[in-house]
Amino acid sequence: MSYARLAQRLYNVPLLITADKLDVLDHVLRAYDEGRAKLLSPYEKKERPELALGGAPQLTQSGYIRTAQGVAIIPILGTMVQRTGGMDAESGLTSYGAIGGQLSAAMNDPFTRGILLEIDSSGGEANGLFDLAAEIRDAAGYKPIFAHANEQAFSAAYALASAAEAIYTPRTGMVGSIGARMRHVDQSAYDAKRGFVYTDIVSGARKADMSPHAALSDPARLFMQDHVDRLGDMFTNLVVEMRGVDEQVVRDTQAGLLHADEAIDRGLINGVATINETMQMLLTRIAEPQASSHGMRAAESAVALEITKPTGDTKMDAKELATQLAAAKAEGVTEGRTTAEADTAKRIADTQAAAATAAQERISAILGHDEAKDRQTLSKHLAFKTTQSVEDIAATLAASPKEVAAAVAGNPLAAPANLLAAAMGKVPNPQVGPGSLEGEETVESLAASIINAGKRKPLVIAK
Repeated sequence: MSYARLAQRLYNVPLLITADKLDVLDHVLRAYDEGRAKLLSPYEKKERPELALGGAPQLTQSGYIRTAQGVAIIPILGTMVQRTGGMDAESGLTSYGAIGGQLSAAMNDPFTRGILLEIDSSGGEANGLFDLAAEIRDAAGYKPIFAHANEQAFSAAYALASAAEAIYTPRTGMVGSIGARMRHVDQSAYDAKRGFVYTDIVSGARKADMSPHAALSDPARLFMQDHVDRLGDMFTNLVVEMRGVDEQVVRDTQAGLLHADEAIDRGLINGVATINETMQMLLTRIAEPQASSHGMRAAESAVALEITKPTGDTKMDAKELATQLAAAKAEGVTEGRTTAEADTAKRIADTQAAAATAAQERISAILGHDEAKDRQTLSKHLAFKTTQSVEDIAATLAASPKEVAAAVAGNPLAAPANLLAAAMGKVPNPQVGPGSLEGEETVESLAASIINAGKRKPLVIAK
């Protein structure tokens, strides 16, 4: 293991991890650097309780366990990193890429009906975290996803847990550490003891910022603080959005570690339960009529379009509807899946009904518009294939040529496209066969007749 490669994952990079875990990793780094790595005890993952509820669980090729009831259990254990390539931390780790891969496999697994994130982690890297949290929340719109902090979900681990539909933890479990950090190490004194003097030749005054071979400069310190504050705000906003709690409640935690009862009071978890009890609640959720939240996600997609009513002066504000929907869902998270959930479902149904009504009114207004009378083909295309407003489509129709009708074959309503067919109907087909040839019928004369029948003849349109 390379000292440099391990160091670049710990120092001068943003981390969402607890202080004690960072110290463990720092200890591992020092052990590598001083040649003591072989003396370190290997990381041992905690034993998990038996998950055989109604049948033995099955380990899938993707790495997650699928229970007999169709629950995929995705483990999120140890230190989390964006990718594991080139890093062999003795403290154990899980990559965001591996978690995302298992999530994707479970979503595409026809035998998986719900997903349980089993979390026991102090956090990890910031890079890749927020994208994975977004993937989890998106997936929860199609299959129910619960999280179980068994026994801890701190920092980056809590960020992933917050993206689930519900979070539970045992009585001794803890969550929190909603904040970010960076660490700089000044090893210039250590270098001097070994007789090393480092000199950086740079083309910009800030190029050597955060070098471990010199004291941290004031500009570099300000940069690191700003970077940490930005990530801290992103983390806070993520929790506010995912859990539906007040921003000040999150900030007041001051990135502290919270016991289960404290987390419940702040709305950061849903309750206390063992992992098996959490499984049972997830199974109950799966059994609900709207168990798959696909309908909710479809409704959100529907209101994402801004639909214009026929009058042109009243718009269904999709953003406002989406905000109301999100608020209703947030109420369902904080109050439990009771009255708030029913209210959410009603708002979704009302939104869908309003969207359908507005869409029908829009189509009727377009097809019945004065400018559409002689442009029915174009007006139908614009009405059914686009989301343009009635006014915009009317302007487009007004600038388009009219469809001219023509009297063809006694049908005054025939369109110009039928002229050729009508004219061709007046031209008799060539007679090929016995009795159609003058003189004696031979193979050569029959072939010539067929060839001549395919040649073009002057097209005469009766007037």
